[in-house]
Amino acid sequence: MKKYATIYATIFLSCLMIIACTPSHHASTTSKPADPGFIHSVYFYLNEDAGEAQVQQLISDCKTLLGAVETVRQLYVGLPAGTPRDVVDNSYGVSLIVYFDDQAGHDYYQTAEKHLQFIERNQNAWDRVQVYDMLPQEENEK
Repeated sequence: MKKYATIYATIFLSCLMIIACTPSHHASTTSKPADPGFIHSVYFYLNEDAGEAQVQQLISDCKTLLGAVETVRQLYVGLPAGTPRDVVDNSYGVSLIVYFDDQAGHDYYQTAEKHLQFIERNQNAWDRVQVYDMLPQEENEK
């Protein structure tokens, strides 16, 4: 009987270790960036009269509305770094970088209700928007 208890305890502990060491989906998407198949870079050039409250709402809505779209894998939003180099454009007001698994995920995002709500809530803050989309190249595709 003691022999079986030892075997069952070993199996139980092994299962616990496997579960504990297996990364969850949540952990893998928040602890390090996913390997994106499609990167969507957005630069918001704000109206001259856009106040701090509008800027903060734009940033907050990027995180809460756009970050809630199902196909978004990773999202970064921020302000210009102010890097003093001739080749750096620091004239935008807010930047957004979004990672998707693929172009289909991006295409879904473009028509997602949360994305449309974001535009409706924030379009008065910007004068123009510049977008750069990119398909990352794998190491072996160089």
